[in-house]
Amino acid sequence: MAVFTVHMRETPASLDLVLVKDGFSVWAALFSFLWAFCVGAWELALAFIVFQVVMGAVLPILFENLASLAMVQMGLAILMGLVANEGRRVFLTRRGCGEVGVVTGPNKIEAERRFLDTHPDLAAALLGAS
Repeated sequence: MAVFTVHMRETPASLDLVLVKDGFSVWAALFSFLWAFCVGAWELALAFIVFQVVMGAVLPILFENLASLAMVQMGLAILMGLVANEGRRVFLTRRGCGEVGVVTGPNKIEAERRFLDTHPDLAAALLGAS
């Protein structure tokens, strides 16, 4: 079972519900800034790009051995995977998506269904019912 945090932004025109998985993100570790662009975390993508450019300039100066350079870069990729979802939560909060709950489920769709089952008023609002 995966754990998800539920974030919600309510505007006069719509109600947005976003689920963010807790823990390590393999896709963020492999494709850091591309992953951030795909999930809509533009600020996080920019931070990942700046971080990678700076590390790309500094690391070859510090490590001349290619094996040690590769190990450090692999460690940085793992670090990106560890902090990616937390960074996404921070930027969602900055955009006005407050955290409204935590839910578990085998996948994102099932977790969203469980959350909406326990919050029928939100389910009705998302479906447009009054």
